[in-house]
Amino acid sequence: MNKHNTLMTKFLIKLILSIMILFGFNSHIFAKGKIGFACGYAGSPTESVILIDSLLKSKDFNKIRRLLNSNDDGKKCLSVIVCEILELKKLVELTEKEREIIKNAYESNEKIRICAGCTYYGDCSMKDVLNENDIDGWGFSNSIKQLAKNRYEKLIE
Repeated sequence: MNKHNTLMTKFLIKLILSIMILFGFNSHIFAKGKIGFACGYAGSPTESVILIDSLLKSKDFNKIRRLLNSNDDGKKCLSVIVCEILELKKLVELTEKEREIIKNAYESNEKIRICAGCTYYGDCSMKDVLNENDIDGWGFSNSIKQLAKNRYEKLIE
């Protein structure tokens, strides 16, 4: 094998590994039950954040309310935060059943993945996110709710 072929082979191996790593990080972004506003190498929002953003921009508050019953705990957690904002701003009137779901979410041990950049991935419960508990000393679990509130209050206005 000549020197050119060896260099080309090394380059292709590095390229393939880089692509695999990039897709590996990005696959975390679209995992179920994940919340993050700037995750992975590209600093992308997770699927749950993208969905809530889209529903708020289109003012589809009823779909957000239906997400309170979602099997995806990331979407459910964000919908709790947004429904509280919407009710506070008198844009929706939640039903007693919806208020009960929200109350139960504040006590839920369902696990949510939190991501921030390409260096932080952690698991915490929905109650830790909603009650703003710092479970790991990094501060990400207790800041997710505030980040969500800031983001969604701006989108609602």
